[in-house]
Amino acid sequence: MSEKILVYHPKVFYRNFISETLTKEGVEVEALESIKLLLKRINEINPSAVIIDVDELGTKDLTFVEYLRKNFPTLAIVVLLGSDRREYAVRYLRMGAIDCLEKPLKKDELLTSVKKIIKIEKHKKEKKVSSIDRLISLAESSERISKLAKRNLPLKLKSPQKDLVQSVLDTISLLFNAEKVSISWLDMDKRKYYVIACAGICIDVALMKPKAMGEGIIGYVADKKEAVLVEDITKDDRFIVSPYKKQYKSNSFMCGPIFIDGEVNAVVSVSDRKDGAVFTEEDLVIFKSFLNQLSFVFQTNQ
Repeated sequence: MSEKILVYHPKVFYRNFISETLTKEGVEVEALESIKLLLKRINEINPSAVIIDVDELGTKDLTFVEYLRKNFPTLAIVVLLGSDRREYAVRYLRMGAIDCLEKPLKKDELLTSVKKIIKIEKHKKEKKVSSIDRLISLAESSERISKLAKRNLPLKLKSPQKDLVQSVLDTISLLFNAEKVSISWLDMDKRKYYVIACAGICIDVALMKPKAMGEGIIGYVADKKEAVLVEDITKDDRFIVSPYKKQYKSNSFMCGPIFIDGEVNAVVSVSDRKDGAVFTEEDLVIFKSFLNQLSFVFQTNQ
């Protein structure tokens, strides 16, 4: 594996533990004891990812994560935090961290997180021009998007990135026991969206026509640029006029944005739990980590 990962931790034990664990798996690791050195090496070698212990940053933790995301948009950020601060995980995910690992650190969790990053890097470096590359190009050109809209054709995903995106959607469906998971690509100029991929009970996206965002759920997320949790859509004033709320089998769902260069380009929806259970705040935190992963995939394929 050619990917290089930088690790920041002031304590020798953690630097050695992470380095030894990942090196045994063939990952190139450089462990650093100061933030100054970390920033210097990020600029010098352009690593695939950084693993940082935010507990060691004090009150500057959120500021630093935000700085990394803003200045190094393709850099995967993995955050380590103490079990007594697990409720802060959502803050780091909002700032752009791709994963949050709780201390004391477990080998299997560390390896799972890093392997996920390496898989993304592998797809990122593919020589073939993928459909996602074309999607991003189309999103930047409203004229070309309009031509597709007139033909009533949804945007399609193909390999190799399709496999990665689809695996994330399948994981979301399985994890939340949800019948419907989908990604909708946005045309903000026309206020329309196109379903480009789905999991669970999923019809052929090629047969689906573009829909107007209007004042519905997709439009709300696109405009607010934030994920939403709806426990009961029939009692939620935000979506009282949504023309599509009857399409849901149950009343609870989650919906969140995919960002590219700071702008919302797509929206992911999760609905219809098979057991009829209501989505929770804890579910929303986990869902946001998947949104970060998908944003990272799309961002790195520009």
